[in-house]
Amino acid sequence: MRQSVAVGLSALGMVLLTAACGGESGAGPAPVATPTPTPTLAPTRTPATSVPAAATSTPARAPASSVPWVTNGPTSPPAGPPSKVVRVHSRKVVAASAEQRAAADTFLMYTVLRLKAYNQAKVDLAALQKVASGQPVTAVSGQVALLQQRKHHTIGEVWVDIPAIAVTGSTATLRSCLDNTTIDVDRSGKWAEVPTPYLTATATLAKSAGAWRLTKVTFTDARCR
Repeated sequence: MRQSVAVGLSALGMVLLTAACGGESGAGPAPVATPTPTPTLAPTRTPATSVPAAATSTPARAPASSVPWVTNGPTSPPAGPPSKVVRVHSRKVVAASAEQRAAADTFLMYTVLRLKAYNQAKVDLAALQKVASGQPVTAVSGQVALLQQRKHHTIGEVWVDIPAIAVTGSTATLRSCLDNTTIDVDRSGKWAEVPTPYLTATATLAKSAGAWRLTKVTFTDARCR
């Protein structure tokens, strides 16, 4: 449609230009041709197609982890002895909702504070009580007391997968699989225990005042099955 209108206007312009400049000497003004209007066509509309909601819906994605001190790599422990670096690496976390993601982040934060306490042989009780209460807190405090008594501390890294999270109202449960290079050492850096390459953790959490807290956690020296 736009091409036909353009050609008509171009022809009209040529006629007007010829008339303005005059034709041969003594000739009268050339008659101006009136262009035939081009009919305007209404745009063709494609009938709307009914698409099932299931075909167009996008699965909801939970927000990404915002836990400090947690990295996303490397994805597996390096070869060789445990690193003196103390760090927690988050790998695969299966969270289908914001609440599941929040519960997972609480467990990750607890894992960070637990490892930092063992590394420093000192508990940041205020920070720990923000993400845990009861048994998970006393478990860390008890291990730190033992490290202090032995004059040991922990070094190394942990890689965390959380393949299962369930939230029912204000209660959540999760299972975590951990690759572990952490080990207790003495003041000279000598190993004080046999390395445990794999851990399995199960945790129960409760939500209160808008925040999740661990109320029970168990770490087992075994690979997830």
